[in-house]
Amino acid sequence: MADVRMWTSKLGNKFPFDTIQASDAASQKELKRLRSLPENSLCAECGSKDNSWASVTHGVFVCIVCSDVHRAVGTHITKMKGCTGTYLWGPDELEAMQSMGNRKAAMKYGNKVISSHASKEEKQRHVVDKYDRKLFANKTAPQAPEPAPKPVDESLARAKVPPCNQGQRPIATPLAVSIAAQVQEPKKMTTACTVPDSFFDDLFGDLDCDVPAKAITSAESQPPLIDLLA
Repeated sequence: MADVRMWTSKLGNKFPFDTIQASDAASQKELKRLRSLPENSLCAECGSKDNSWASVTHGVFVCIVCSDVHRAVGTHITKMKGCTGTYLWGPDELEAMQSMGNRKAAMKYGNKVISSHASKEEKQRHVVDKYDRKLFANKTAPQAPEPAPKPVDESLARAKVPPCNQGQRPIATPLAVSIAAQVQEPKKMTTACTVPDSFFDDLFGDLDCDVPAKAITSAESQPPLIDLLA
């Protein structure tokens, strides 16, 4: 019995070579269908309109430029494969692409992308951080810091205000009355002002005039000011 020639996939599984070769047309057709899906139409790393390569390790489609970046970081992180008929595809590799895809991978590893104009070194760090270190996975927006508490008046803090029971009116302690008075709108108060008789003498000097001593009861009875100063 002749030995069966085996074929090893990128994921390390072995299959009969003749079987893989015979199913190549069907495999390429399935790859084409997967690449035509809207969620797989763009590169998973830089967002460019090229998905001719795939990382079978993580189940994502990438562009030809980012495929070179994936190769550069090493096969211990990601393993690449062409999707245009150059490579034979095994059933395990196809299943990896079917079960994941770019949309699900973004949910698992994070949806952060890097600019297509970034350097190769920057793109390599992006791939390592995304798939090996998993720095972008399950990232949420930072929460706004809570506002600082307002300063408490120490005199009020030290004061002991007896609590009131439910259904009962609070006890009007001197402290409570003082606080209530502060928050209420202040009332306008009118204070009587008494002007001494000598005020006008000091203001206008010692004038030789006789001013009636009795109170003037109406505006008509009041002598003109010019007569007083004459």
